[in-house]
Amino acid sequence: MFLASLISWLIIYALGTRLEATRVQQGRWIARGKNRSTIALAATLVYTTIMIVAGVPILLLDFNVGSTNNEMQNLILSFSLGWFIVDTIWAVFEKFWKIDLFMQHLVCSAGLGWVLYTQRNGWEMLGAAGAGEIFPCLYLGLLAKRLKFGSERFFFVNDSIFVLSFIVIRYCFFSVLAYLVVGADETHPVLATLALLLLLINYYWGVRLVRKYLDKWGHKL
Repeated sequence: MFLASLISWLIIYALGTRLEATRVQQGRWIARGKNRSTIALAATLVYTTIMIVAGVPILLLDFNVGSTNNEMQNLILSFSLGWFIVDTIWAVFEKFWKIDLFMQHLVCSAGLGWVLYTQRNGWEMLGAAGAGEIFPCLYLGLLAKRLKFGSERFFFVNDSIFVLSFIVIRYCFFSVLAYLVVGADETHPVLATLALLLLLINYYWGVRLVRKYLDKWGHKL
């Protein structure tokens, strides 16, 4: 499943990049400049949507900390690992040099790979991957700007939902999840270390996000 996921995402990114070059040349899409490409944003939006539809129900219905991975968890984790690796490769290809993005992708990739290798802690890693990437509002807003769509009210509501969901999921939920992972006797030190690193990245992003939101929309609050 991992190889199928890796190849599928590579094909999607490659074909999308070709389509984007044509649309930008036609003036229908805005050039990415120093930011992520439109196809990278679109692929991430697809990924986050699939994680919500498929990953979250599995996470909620199969609460079992420290257990052996089941088949469905391995399926979603392999799908997720393929996306993280391809998106990291594409970020390098696009010369999108942001150390915090690379750190988050590398930590998640390492955690996903470790859990698939050991066949344990699938529930916790699914929660970490889900908490890290189930923010369609972020990519929806970025895509809307790139494709010249959306009013000021749309962006305000979209950004507000994103900030609120980030605080609830990445601060509250992920803090509890990291506590469960680090505090469990059966958790391997490698996985515990990765959980703490991802938690620190979340806190760093949260502070930056709230500051940026207040600077942009503080006058409306």
